[in-house]
Amino acid sequence: MLLSSLGTIIARKGEHSTEVIVRLAKRKGAKPFVCGMEKRRENLRSRMSKPKPKRIQRSRAKGWKMPANAIYVGRPTVWGNPYVVGSELMNGEKLTAEKAVALYEQHLADNFSERDIRHCLHDKDLACWCALDEPCHADVLLRIANSRPK
Repeated sequence: MLLSSLGTIIARKGEHSTEVIVRLAKRKGAKPFVCGMEKRRENLRSRMSKPKPKRIQRSRAKGWKMPANAIYVGRPTVWGNPYVVGSELMNGEKLTAEKAVALYEQHLADNFSERDIRHCLHDKDLACWCALDEPCHADVLLRIANSRPK
């Protein structure tokens, strides 16, 4: 280890931690310090091992509770989709789920900045009433909220 060539390893904090306390060998009685490089690597590892945010289907079943890290994005909220699947369009067609999601994506672009969406919804699970195998506006929110800034 490179650190051992710089000084003496005094202790490790925790059994599985990579944070190392080092005392420099050049000066006698030098104060120990925490090696920042190892701490940064540990932070990177923990960020990479986080589960990806997902869409959750709400339920009225007895005993069902929304997970702690989830945010409801249904119609009564600011994130709700104003386009109702099955409603009649001006040309007489019925609004499909795919078309409602496409219209919602345009609604987001017109009314919200991606930065605001990221700030509010980043790393959160999103809950909605839509079936998990159907297109949903929460999928659009998840994609934007967890994308990298441009």
